[in-house]
Amino acid sequence: MPSHDKEEIKRQLIDRVERVVEHLLPNGTRRANQWCIGNVQGDPGQSCRVNLRGDKAGVWKDFNSDESGDILELWMKVENLDFPEVLKDAAEWLG
Repeated sequence: MPSHDKEEIKRQLIDRVERVVEHLLPNGTRRANQWCIGNVQGDPGQSCRVNLRGDKAGVWKDFNSDESGDILELWMKVENLDFPEVLKDAAEWLG
């Protein structure tokens, strides 16, 4: 896989969405088909949710800050990376 192929990296992250959220937000909890956490900084709570299944797998929303995005944007927010860095970091994580 080319290290900067955005769509392929995104697809592979979505295929492993549960492992991704456990890696990025280990203090979260699973509730039905969502991963719940206080915010993208990993604080306790339930206001930030990541979809784990279906057409919206990997899509997240923080209901306190009204921020949302896809799985790559989640990785960027949690790790405080820019887009080229997130592609590199995610590709390395995927192996």
